[in-house]
Amino acid sequence: MLDCSDTDVMSTAIGRAGHIEAALEALPYLREWGWGRSHITCSSVNAEGDPIPWYRYAAIDFLLDRVRPRQRVFEFGSGNSTFWWARNTKTVTAVEHEPGWAAKVREAIPANATLLEVPLQADGDYCRMPERTGGEYEIVVIDGRDRVNCALQCLGSLTEDGVIVWDDSHRRRYRGGLEFLAGRGFRRLRFTGLGPIAGNGGETSILYRPSNCFGI
Repeated sequence: MLDCSDTDVMSTAIGRAGHIEAALEALPYLREWGWGRSHITCSSVNAEGDPIPWYRYAAIDFLLDRVRPRQRVFEFGSGNSTFWWARNTKTVTAVEHEPGWAAKVREAIPANATLLEVPLQADGDYCRMPERTGGEYEIVVIDGRDRVNCALQCLGSLTEDGVIVWDDSHRRRYRGGLEFLAGRGFRRLRFTGLGPIAGNGGETSILYRPSNCFGI
C-alpha cells in the first residue's frame, strides 16, 4: 500500500499504536473505517487493508454511492486513491510529478490505470495534462500540485455532466480556483472531518453543475 515512505512507517508505527485505542473506543465510526490501521501503517487503507483515497471519510462514503463502472477519471496526483478509482470506475489516468513516488505507484498499477510522469512547473504541462491526453472525463480529481491552475485548465476535458473532486479544499491558497469554478456555474458540496492516517480535520469538496453524473 502507498502513502508514506517505508522509513516513516517503521519509525512511527510503535508510537502511533499506543495512542489510538482510546480514540477508537470513543468513536466506533473510526474503527469501522479502519482509521487505526491507516494511522499505524501510515497508509490510506480501510479496515480490510484495501486502498482508499486520502480524502475525508464522509466524502468517500458519498462517492461510494455515486461512482459508476462506466465513468472515466483524471487524477492530479497518485497513490492509493489511483487504485481505488481503478477498482470502481472504467479507467483512471493520473499525473505524478515526483519520480520516486511514480515508480512506487507503477509497481502495482492495475491494467485500467495509466500513470503519466510530468515534471512540475507552475502553469506548465502538469496542469494541462487532461487536455494533452485528448480524453474526456466524467470525474477530475484535484489532489496534486499547482491545484489552482489545474482547476483553470481542466474544464475542456470535463464532460458536460462531469464533476470535480477537490481534496484539502479548505486551504486558503486554493480560493482562487474554487472561485473560478463557481463563476462557471459549479456548485460546491463540502465534506469535513477526519480521513485516513492523520488526526486532524480537513475538507474534501465536490464541485458540480446542475446536470451532473452524480445526480446531485
